[in-house]
Amino acid sequence: MLVKNAFIRATGIFHVCPLISGIPAGPIHLEVKGKKGESGTVICEQIKAIDPKVRGCSRVDFLSYENIMNVSDAVQGIFEYD
Repeated sequence: MLVKNAFIRATGIFHVCPLISGIPAGPIHLEVKGKKGESGTVICEQIKAIDPKVRGCSRVDFLSYENIMNVSDAVQGIFEYD
Protein backbone atom coordinates (compact mmCIF):
# COMPACT_ATOMS: atom_id res chain seq x y z
CA MET A 1 0.00 0.00 0.00
CA LEU A 2 1.36 3.41 -0.98
CA VAL A 3 1.05 5.90 1.89
CA LYS A 4 1.65 9.52 0.93
CA ASN A 5 1.18 11.08 4.37
CA ALA A 6 4.46 11.38 6.31
CA PHE A 7 2.71 11.19 9.71
CA ILE A 8 0.97 7.93 8.80
CA ARG A 9 4.16 6.52 7.30
CA ALA A 10 6.16 7.36 10.44
CA THR A 11 3.62 6.29 13.09
CA GLY A 12 1.07 3.97 11.47
CA ILE A 13 -1.64 6.09 13.14
CA PHE A 14 -4.60 7.41 11.15
CA HIS A 15 -6.86 10.37 11.89
CA VAL A 16 -10.49 9.47 11.21
CA CYS A 17 -13.96 10.91 11.66
CA PRO A 18 -17.01 8.77 12.50
CA LEU A 19 -19.49 7.88 9.76
CA ILE A 20 -22.99 7.68 11.25
CA SER A 21 -26.36 6.90 9.66
CA GLY A 22 -29.47 8.95 10.40
CA ILE A 23 -27.72 12.22 11.27
CA PRO A 24 -28.80 15.28 9.26
CA ALA A 25 -26.17 17.02 7.13
CA GLY A 26 -24.82 20.44 8.14
CA PRO A 27 -21.72 22.61 7.75
CA ILE A 28 -19.45 20.07 9.47
CA HIS A 29 -21.72 17.01 9.14
CA LEU A 30 -21.24 15.86 5.55
CA GLU A 31 -23.26 13.19 3.77
CA VAL A 32 -21.05 10.81 1.79
CA LYS A 33 -21.41 7.60 -0.17
CA GLY A 34 -18.45 5.30 -0.63
CA LYS A 35 -17.46 3.65 -3.88
CA LYS A 36 -18.68 0.28 -2.56
CA GLY A 37 -22.00 1.67 -1.27
CA GLU A 38 -21.32 2.51 2.39
CA SER A 39 -23.07 5.77 3.22
CA GLY A 40 -23.80 8.08 6.11
CA THR A 41 -22.86 11.41 7.60
CA VAL A 42 -19.25 12.20 8.49
CA ILE A 43 -19.10 13.94 11.88
CA CYS A 44 -16.09 16.18 11.17
CA GLU A 45 -15.71 17.64 14.67
CA GLN A 46 -15.13 14.20 16.23
CA ILE A 47 -11.62 13.59 14.89
CA LYS A 48 -9.97 10.49 16.34
CA ALA A 49 -6.41 9.21 16.10
CA ILE A 50 -6.36 5.42 15.83
CA ASP A 51 -3.76 2.75 15.39
CA PRO A 52 -5.49 0.23 13.12
CA LYS A 53 -3.16 -2.58 14.25
CA VAL A 54 -4.16 -2.14 17.90
CA ARG A 55 -7.87 -1.51 17.22
CA GLY A 56 -8.21 -4.33 14.71
CA CYS A 57 -9.60 -1.98 12.07
CA SER A 58 -9.84 -2.56 8.38
CA ARG A 59 -10.97 -0.44 5.45
CA VAL A 60 -14.51 -1.23 4.33
CA ASP A 61 -14.94 1.33 1.55
CA PHE A 62 -13.28 4.22 -0.28
CA LEU A 63 -14.42 7.83 -0.70
CA SER A 64 -14.09 9.81 -3.88
CA TYR A 65 -11.40 12.48 -4.00
CA GLU A 66 -14.15 15.14 -3.93
CA ASN A 67 -15.60 13.73 -0.70
CA ILE A 68 -12.15 13.48 0.87
CA MET A 69 -11.45 17.11 0.02
CA ASN A 70 -14.84 18.21 1.40
CA VAL A 71 -14.19 16.42 4.70
CA SER A 72 -10.63 17.79 4.80
CA ASP A 73 -11.91 21.34 4.20
CA ALA A 74 -14.54 20.99 6.95
CA VAL A 75 -11.99 19.66 9.46
CA GLN A 76 -9.53 22.41 8.56
CA GLY A 77 -12.31 24.99 8.94
CA ILE A 78 -12.78 23.96 12.57
CA PHE A 79 -9.25 25.17 13.30
CA GLU A 80 -9.27 28.41 11.28
CA TYR A 81 -8.78 31.63 13.15
CA ASP A 82 -10.30 34.97 12.17
